[in-house]
Amino acid sequence: MNVALNKKQIEEAGIASLKQYLLDSPYIDSDLPSNDKTPSFDGSLTIYTTPGLKKKNMKGIAAIQIKSTTNKSILKNRKFPVEVADLNNYFHQSGVIFFVIYVNPNNIRQTKIYYKDMLLFDIKEALKGKEAQQSIKLEFEKIDENVSDFRLVLENFLYHQDFQSKFSLQHVQEKEPTNFVMKWIGEKGNQMKYMQKHSMFLYTVDGNLPIPVKRIKPEELQFFTKTEEESVVLNTKNSIKFSGKNTIINNSIIEILFGQYNENYLEVNTDNRTVQFRTNLKGDIDNILNCLIFMDDLNKNGSLYIDGHDLSSIEATNSEASGSFGSYEETLNFFKDLKTILSDNHIPLNINFLNYQTKIYNNLMT
Repeated sequence: MNVALNKKQIEEAGIASLKQYLLDSPYIDSDLPSNDKTPSFDGSLTIYTTPGLKKKNMKGIAAIQIKSTTNKSILKNRKFPVEVADLNNYFHQSGVIFFVIYVNPNNIRQTKIYYKDMLLFDIKEALKGKEAQQSIKLEFEKIDENVSDFRLVLENFLYHQDFQSKFSLQHVQEKEPTNFVMKWIGEKGNQMKYMQKHSMFLYTVDGNLPIPVKRIKPEELQFFTKTEEESVVLNTKNSIKFSGKNTIINNSIIEILFGQYNENYLEVNTDNRTVQFRTNLKGDIDNILNCLIFMDDLNKNGSLYIDGHDLSSIEATNSEASGSFGSYEETLNFFKDLKTILSDNHIPLNINFLNYQTKIYNNLMT
């Protein structure tokens, strides 16, 4: 026969599981007293820059609150009531890390830890229009499986405490903000990992004052994946074969740089079945003509081959050639005429048009 757990047993089981979890990090020192009577707070976590917990390497201290419960509702919807009086106290202390720990009443060693890192912006948003209530149900996050990932949550909490002040939350901007920036501390060599798992703060800046405007969840962000560069060969029906370097973004967009000076840019969107091509017209006359013939084929007959794969069914859009010309067709005709004139006058064709384009164009037009 199982005997019902009393309040103290539930509380101590929750604290013990959190202590055990944090022990795996040599960067975190936990002060979690049992049966603590301090209003609104239940100890603190001290974060260090290096292992060893030496005070010279202390990064900061985060105040915490711990609530242990046997109520399964936290498992179903990750929501838990927080008293308004406590929220006000957290606000006056620049925030809190709030833990809710589910304790299995049939086995106190089976626990699940949830948390909410509450900074001034979060608390202000939670209280908005609910100041007169006794408590407010807030949504919590399941704690990271790896404590090293949760350490970054603590580091970001301390980091944003420096940016979020009562003054910045009360500051009224004279103009509608147009520039925004996201700030965070991520894992070295993999900054995107933190963004994919944890919410981020969006700030606008008025002078030198950062003003928090929103906490953005991972599902509200669009992430891009990009492959390493690979060599490819591409051509159209009437063009020569070009060597280039391609990268693939989100498995659907192929970006290719090619040409004598990497002056040509091709983007193939396999989802929309479109091609965009731009060239900056560099190199000698033959190189430029080859690029323009490539463009002409894309626009007129849609032919395109990448590593021998026929992509002719993809529609070319927004083909552009830089310079003093109204269209790529005008550009192509100009260089065809220029090549004829140079050849007729026995002038070498290997001159670098990049160095002479303005002078040649002006002379040809007179």
